[in-house]
Amino acid sequence: MTSKTSSYQSQGLAWVLLTLAPLFWAGNIVIGRAVHAEVPPIGLTFWRWALAALLFLPFALPLLRRQLPVVRREIRFIAVLSVLGLGAFPIFLYTALQTTTALNASFIMALCPITIPVMAWLATSERITRRHALGIAVSCAGALAIISTGDPAGLFRSGVSTGDLWALAAMAVWSVYSLIVRRRPPDLHPNALLLTTMGLAALMTLPLWLWEMAQVRPMPTTGDALLAVGYIVLFPSIASYFCFNRGIETIGPTRGGLCMHLVPLFGALMAVAFLDEAFRAYHAVGLIAIFAGIFLVTRAADR
Repeated sequence: MTSKTSSYQSQGLAWVLLTLAPLFWAGNIVIGRAVHAEVPPIGLTFWRWALAALLFLPFALPLLRRQLPVVRREIRFIAVLSVLGLGAFPIFLYTALQTTTALNASFIMALCPITIPVMAWLATSERITRRHALGIAVSCAGALAIISTGDPAGLFRSGVSTGDLWALAAMAVWSVYSLIVRRRPPDLHPNALLLTTMGLAALMTLPLWLWEMAQVRPMPTTGDALLAVGYIVLFPSIASYFCFNRGIETIGPTRGGLCMHLVPLFGALMAVAFLDEAFRAYHAVGLIAIFAGIFLVTRAADR
């Protein structure tokens, strides 16, 4: 086998892995919606990270022991990531899915590549070009078409639905998380960071889950609930990060990062296929506008 053939095979495997990661993340949205009436959002978040940390611990423990000095030094950074990306984000997303559709949540989450430059501008006064601004405006118009169900004037009569507001909050939190996680110190290994954030997220959400158990509703132990938790623990929480990281190592972050745009597409396909959600004309218009905006922002960043 020549080195060129080996390289092609390696890149082919990388693209497969980079396709699986957004598929698993989209499945997280669809499963969250499928069990929304049975599984409470905080309970799902707590058990997601508690079980994921336990499963990941045997593989990452030797690395974590070597990284303890770095982890102690960066504990505040790790705690912020745990609160935002592994605590607030999934709780907000699963809360949104209590009352909005998986289609809406998937398309709203597609705004993340647009909101990250806005967050960077607010945090660091990083320059936003005209092309950036145009892309942001186009994508926001697409989101407005989806949130308003194709009738923007109707928002003045009825307002934005509670579920869509939670989805917007989840999208904003994930954008801030994405901005902060880029500042990971080079000597802090990604697997050590993942394990510690999982563990901290479980600890931080434990009192919230106990409150939810007492005041809202308990975590069920039915077959559907256990299957949902099992999927979310194994695939969106562990396998997706492995697939994404391995793919990025081969393809590179610039090209590999484009796979994130597959999340709303996979989410829409699964929502229609498995949840019988209706794909309306305003969904198509909104999705096209969102991707057009992402294209403009991406081109502006490349330039």
